[in-house]
Amino acid sequence: MTKIDEKLPTEKPTIGEHLKRAGFSRRNFMTMCSMLMVTAPVGLALTEKTSVTKIANTLAKTKRPSVIWLHFQDCTGCSETLLRTSKPDVADLILNMISLDYHETLMAACGYQAEASLKQAMAENEGKYILVCEGSIPVKDGGQYLKLGGKNGIDLLKEVASKAAAVISMGSCASWGGVPSADPNPTGATGVDQIIKDKPVVNIPGCPPRPEALIHAFMTLQKKIDEQSLAGPDRPRHLDPHAPSEFPIPKFGEHDLEPPSNPGLWEPPVLVRE
Repeated sequence: MTKIDEKLPTEKPTIGEHLKRAGFSRRNFMTMCSMLMVTAPVGLALTEKTSVTKIANTLAKTKRPSVIWLHFQDCTGCSETLLRTSKPDVADLILNMISLDYHETLMAACGYQAEASLKQAMAENEGKYILVCEGSIPVKDGGQYLKLGGKNGIDLLKEVASKAAAVISMGSCASWGGVPSADPNPTGATGVDQIIKDKPVVNIPGCPPRPEALIHAFMTLQKKIDEQSLAGPDRPRHLDPHAPSEFPIPKFGEHDLEPPSNPGLWEPPVLVRE
């Protein structure tokens, strides 16, 4: 007999386990894996597999990543395009392959309830969730051209990214500024990676980007999250902004580099004039 106070497992199921519970057919899953094999860049982790079956097996064994999706200076086109895909319904597959814990466009909550949902998602998955950003970040005049929940876009991005394992810039706007950054760029629109420097940032440009590219990013990042800590005191040295560089890096001075060479890599010869 099961004890009343026995705790249920809190670990997220694998993609294969969840898709099976959701009633997805193997045909649709295999069709999506075929599209992924064709559209994902050659040489990346999933496309190194030699067959669709191997890709499907890799995806099925991967844990569902926790995802927080934020909108900034955007038209919501990336989300809309993703939701309107069909044959197979890639949107349904993606939403079942990940644990989408916060998405302003798709969630029923609003106002105070939405803000509470965001804080809860961050607290429950601290250091493990993937932050997806859609839209550019306005930085001109202190970021006053975008307010979300009483905070400007810059502050909200930094707050949510600080507890994420990694960040995905979804679409051209989030990747490099996109249409909002066109001359004269009145809001100072820029890409996420110009603001977030202490976390891995994956850019998926496109207006809109391919949904298969998003799947590949999720799966690759989740694999890295499972293998190592990308946040906190145990994160890799190269992700620590306060860690000293392996080599001294010259800085630009008023007229030139100071020092003019990097002695850790190369020391200029001393010229002796007679």
